[in-house]
Amino acid sequence: MEEDPPSPLRERRLVQGLSQDQLARQVGVSRQALNTLERGHARPSLETALALATILGTTVEALFGKAHLSPLPLPAKAGPAGTRLLLVEVAGRVQAHRLEASSGEPADALVEDPRRPPTLLEPERWRRTLLVAGCDPALRMLAVRAGNARWLNAGTGKAVDLLVRRQVHVVGVHSLSNRDRRRVQGTLLVHLATWPLGLAVRKGNPLGISGVADLARDDVRIVNRERGASARTLLEDLLDDLGLSLAAVRGHADEVQGHDAVARAVALGAADAGVTTRAAAAAYGLEFRQLSEESFNLVVRPDELARPEVQGLLAVARTPAFHRDVGALPGYGTARSGKAVGLT
Repeated sequence: MEEDPPSPLRERRLVQGLSQDQLARQVGVSRQALNTLERGHARPSLETALALATILGTTVEALFGKAHLSPLPLPAKAGPAGTRLLLVEVAGRVQAHRLEASSGEPADALVEDPRRPPTLLEPERWRRTLLVAGCDPALRMLAVRAGNARWLNAGTGKAVDLLVRRQVHVVGVHSLSNRDRRRVQGTLLVHLATWPLGLAVRKGNPLGISGVADLARDDVRIVNRERGASARTLLEDLLDDLGLSLAAVRGHADEVQGHDAVARAVALGAADAGVTTRAAAAAYGLEFRQLSEESFNLVVRPDELARPEVQGLLAVARTPAFHRDVGALPGYGTARSGKAVGLT
């Protein structure tokens, strides 16, 4: 009699070089219980499924599958021909986000004819994927480690907009404005990391920029973050404390998206200074003048919290591997990563 093919759980265990006894001990179940799961004769609890996925470096979906999903209509107007799209399902609706050509991110669908719905490249993978929006690349590290999530680069204000409009599942934020705090009232905050925010200047600091007051000099030009970004809000607040307006600073209208883009602009000479993270400044060989230490948190809606994918994402944020990986970035602190901060 032909044997049944090995289950994904058994295959993944064997790839990792673990015996049933070894894996069962790590998960906290009996060998007999694990054998039953591998043979498909039982379904695991949420806690056991998440533990198995974390230890084996994969996702709950990859190990135990998911029932067939009924099709959902795609957005009718998603852009001109050639537009590459990242798709997600949020609250039963399909959301399409345009991918930049230089992003290096794989597309879920393509616009081949603007008069028709986009063409799916894979039928269902994207429907089981979380979309996490925020301005810090630690979110990408979290998403990749979770295995079933993707990162969308967006400043805090934009990220909050996406969450409120139900276009993403989870967002990462820091320094919420009073308006944005009201908009996400009732959501759960989970701490991800701390990192310093400050002025990046070229190596050797040729213009002698020592603080925010120097940005108002005639010989200094900055690069700014987009409206709603916390780095921009910090800069405006510090200027206001000095009795200066953003309009008094050369380059205030030159906006880029993301900490990395700020550091790149300074490194290339397009600007003399910009507010970014220590990690971004270090990546481009820039000097850094710290202005504040920021707490970066995940924001999760209560109705998304019970999803196994969300629980898996939060579980990854608590792992030693994630803590050590993110903690190796210049200035990052992970002592409280994965811990609930409270409700907004």
